[in-house]
Amino acid sequence: MRTILCVSDEWSLRFDDLRALADSGFTVVTATSGREALKQLSTGEVNAVLVNRSLPDMNVDDFAWQLKAECPELPVIMLSRQMPRAGETSNCIDAVLACNLTTGLLVPTIEVLLSTAGWNEAASDTIPMAA
Repeated sequence: MRTILCVSDEWSLRFDDLRALADSGFTVVTATSGREALKQLSTGEVNAVLVNRSLPDMNVDDFAWQLKAECPELPVIMLSRQMPRAGETSNCIDAVLACNLTTGLLVPTIEVLLSTAGWNEAASDTIPMAA
């Protein structure tokens, strides 16, 4: 089973994305803040992280940096109402999607990132967090 951690405090933003992911066979777990997500990641395994650009408790780049320090292979996809300019996001963020354009792009983006990260359904269920 493939698991996606969705990090956002905006339920309207998450609802459509959660439904699309579930309809595509992903298990979805949620967190409403960066710190909550990092805590969840330390106790469980996920295949990718979907994060809103605006987190209530920390900068999304700081969140992605902390996450990648623990598990560099874990794909991080940022959703944003406004697309950032070149150089405005950390290299710890693997993909950026505009919130209003995620329909039809979210699942294929995750699939590409998972294949790039070496996730293989036959070989492993999850990308393990570093010890």
